[in-house]
Amino acid sequence: MKKILAVLTMLFSLALPVMAGAASDIGTPNISVTTSKGSASFTLKSDTAGVKIYYTTDGTDPDNRDKLFSSKVTLKETKEVRAVAYDKTSDDYSDVGYYLVSVTKERAATPTVKGEKVDGGVKVTIKSNTSGASVYYTLDGSVPTSSDKRYSSAITIDEPGTTYVRAVAVKSGMADSATATFVVRVDEIAAPTITISGSGDKTVTIKSVSGATIYYTTNGADPTTKSTKYSKPFKVTKACTIKAIAVKKGAVSTKVAEKDTGDITVGAPTITKENILGGVKLEMKSDTSGAKIYYTLDGSVPTTKSKVYTSSGVSVTEAGDYEVRAISVKSGFTDSPVKTGRFTVPKAATPTIKSSGGKVSFTCSTSKATFYYTTNGSTPTMKSTKYTSAFKPKAGTLKVIAAAVGYAPSDVRSATVTSGKAAAPKATVTAVVGGKTVKLSSSTSGAKIYYTTDGTAPDADSMLYTSSGIKITEAGTVKIRAIAVKSGYSDSDELSYSVTLQRLAVPEVRRNGNTITIETASGSTVYYTTNGDTPTTKSTKYTKPFTITKDITLKLIVVRSGYADSKVGTAEIEYVTEQVSEPYISDIKAYSTYNNVTVKCSTSGARIYYTTNGSTPTKSSKNVASGSKIKITEDCDLRMIAMKSGLENSEEVVFPIIIGDDNISYMSLQNALKEQKKESVIKLIEE
Repeated sequence: MKKILAVLTMLFSLALPVMAGAASDIGTPNISVTTSKGSASFTLKSDTAGVKIYYTTDGTDPDNRDKLFSSKVTLKETKEVRAVAYDKTSDDYSDVGYYLVSVTKERAATPTVKGEKVDGGVKVTIKSNTSGASVYYTLDGSVPTSSDKRYSSAITIDEPGTTYVRAVAVKSGMADSATATFVVRVDEIAAPTITISGSGDKTVTIKSVSGATIYYTTNGADPTTKSTKYSKPFKVTKACTIKAIAVKKGAVSTKVAEKDTGDITVGAPTITKENILGGVKLEMKSDTSGAKIYYTLDGSVPTTKSKVYTSSGVSVTEAGDYEVRAISVKSGFTDSPVKTGRFTVPKAATPTIKSSGGKVSFTCSTSKATFYYTTNGSTPTMKSTKYTSAFKPKAGTLKVIAAAVGYAPSDVRSATVTSGKAAAPKATVTAVVGGKTVKLSSSTSGAKIYYTTDGTAPDADSMLYTSSGIKITEAGTVKIRAIAVKSGYSDSDELSYSVTLQRLAVPEVRRNGNTITIETASGSTVYYTTNGDTPTTKSTKYTKPFTITKDITLKLIVVRSGYADSKVGTAEIEYVTEQVSEPYISDIKAYSTYNNVTVKCSTSGARIYYTTNGSTPTKSSKNVASGSKIKITEDCDLRMIAMKSGLENSEEVVFPIIIGDDNISYMSLQNALKEQKKESVIKLIEE
């Protein structure tokens, strides 16, 4: 049993199974503890010199992968400390020491609770006397815990009777405070009285006990101290329900006073008519403030689903006979009676277009008519160009209407103005990556060009040419037919232009081991992916052979200015584990009693393992780097295997060595074979 210091409790000691059947001679760590308010610190020491001490505080037995003790450790809460001494030389552990280090928590200060009488009850404030502590409270007399309401701002007690406010302060790392208790008493006063007098707009008077404040609503909702505060009698202009409560410092009325005002009728609207340019303007008004006016122009009875009158008035610009009917409506009021009016809006006479000296002018039989016109074929309105004097029109369709005060706009009069035939389009071709771009132009300024690529004749419903040109990207021959069109001009003659585009072939792909080479023709660019995604010109650009490290799905395309992109070429390429090249003899120097044999391997970084006793070489055999000399002192079979980390070992090779014989003619073929490239062509599938 180990010695326990300060507030340390020794639990028990258990041997750590380091070696089966062997008892540890290493001393179990001793612990020394010092305590202070809210924390405890400990140090560990073993009687065995030269050992390292490891410890845990999470209830698990330690080993040399856990925390290494180096200096005093401070805890903020009670923990079980387990410690073991470890001797690296013997790779042995001591028995595990189990210790309980207790931390005594400081108690939070009791919160302060205060009450202040306010209108409608008592406002309670709670203050924590411990920095960083949270306060929790109850209002039903029960003992509060951290599961109850958390105090954040003043609490208003507005229920009549006695309320027991109890509060506790809570802070992490400290014991909860004592419970503070505060008794609140709220008195009850009688409900206020409501008096409604007058007819039409009615006056509301509300009274209560001396010193009380009155709050009220007019929308039927129960009032609170956030409702409108009563200060003097007020008027209501709509039927409603008045509700009121009275409050006093430290007191509240629990009953709500309530009274209806009765019905109030909205004033009927007045309707006035004013002749304006292009028709008639109606203005409507109700003498009831805030009322909405709904109206019809076809003699039907208006409802709240009819058109709503706005302050801009009602402009009537269509010719015809009208019966206007209107009502005033306001929430809480009885709808007004229907007001009716009748009027007629005549149509202005259709204007006449006259031409003289290349200029045009307009006349109309309607007195003091004003003319509005367009020259682009669109229908004119009173927002179109206003006629002032004779003018020379642009080529196109001229349209005009007449309008007068008190008259609806006339029917439209039209005339055509021309300026000749638009110039036929011309075509130029530019080679671009992925195909060719055809640019079209017409010498007629402002003309639009319409075209087709399917052999059909173009018209104004065909594709509209834009400055970006027509890009041809599909292999084959495309026939472009185009015309130039401009308002005021007859359509141009047709352009017929053919463009032929060849498709690039999918390139040849070769592999040498895991190195992939793509044969790229001069002027062409290859883009590829290795994850199976369809390649685009935003994919990886091929610049040089690359090496794969896993199985891939190679997809590629070839692009070139002036040609259609190749079809997508696809190949599934498996990663192969490479083998070290076989070692070979590059030179022999023969002497009377020994031979110096130079050995090499073409795999960079490989080492050559060899034997001369007839056994197969292994990684335990003698080994040399490529280019080294091996001294052989008796006739033998030189057996060699080349090895390199990450690659398969080479095949075993055997060379008979005869002392005094430097004949290396048999090596020529061997050396040549080692230098050959093992390259193959990969077949691509075109998509």
